[in-house]
Amino acid sequence: GAGKSTLLNMISGTLQADSGSILLDGDEVINKPEYVRCKSIGRVFQDPSKGVAPNMTILENIALADNKG
Repeated sequence: GAGKSTLLNMISGTLQADSGSILLDGDEVINKPEYVRCKSIGRVFQDPSKGVAPNMTILENIALADNKG
């Protein structure tokens, strides 16, 4: 209801904003390459079956983020 998933979808580029802009470190997110956005923002789904590696635990999924860089 508050728009958290919508905001993350806009930051990731899977959803376009109708108006306004989203800034990350003072720059519009849409102008940053995906790999730059990925280094700054992580996402953990409430339902692990919808995550990056659904066969892994939540802790293992989070550990994947620590190894990206």
